[in-house]
Amino acid sequence: MEILARRIIGGTYAENELLPTEGLLCAELAVGRSSLREAVRVLVDKGLLVVKPRIGTRVMGAENWKQFDPDIIAWSANVKPDPNFLRSLFEVRTIVEPAAAELAARRASGSDIANIESGYNDMVAGWQAQDLTRLVEADIRFHKAILESTKNPVLMELGSLIEAALRSAFKLTNESSKAPVEALEAHKALLEAIRLRDEEVARKNTLEILKAAQLDLPI
Repeated sequence: MEILARRIIGGTYAENELLPTEGLLCAELAVGRSSLREAVRVLVDKGLLVVKPRIGTRVMGAENWKQFDPDIIAWSANVKPDPNFLRSLFEVRTIVEPAAAELAARRASGSDIANIESGYNDMVAGWQAQDLTRLVEADIRFHKAILESTKNPVLMELGSLIEAALRSAFKLTNESSKAPVEALEAHKALLEAIRLRDEEVARKNTLEILKAAQLDLPI
């Protein structure tokens, strides 16, 4: 299922293309027909495929995919990002994250702020060690910790989307930022705004972080 999904998301199988026959896929993937059919069934449920009697199994366009599905988000993070999808993710981030930061400044507990600070400290450590993988993982934790601090279960569920956006951006740029020191300072300012319960500044700082991040992307 993962192999087929990544081929679809990555463009190996193009939109409207028919998948190879069951026999060919079973031989290539070394699986039985029942396993292959179950994988196809799941991918149909997720909107990646459609089965047409007497025609075959056809690849669906991205507009039909269940983009919030955790599996699709995870698979998308392991292939070359689609610039259009990444642009859409950043639009969602611009709508959601400033308001989330505002709520975090209002509602964050001491442990919540400690989690945000831990993410920031790991970002600094990753940058100092020139460990970009550690830096991006810490960046993800930082932003997801802010969503957790809102105490809003719907916003908290959007953490996977934020993670997908950050991972995809990292793949496109192969670096965390063209201005890493400035990015770290901006994250520190957001942390302090939340710590000081300054909702307006938290919103403003989040918008600044997102605008700077978009400038680094070739989209």
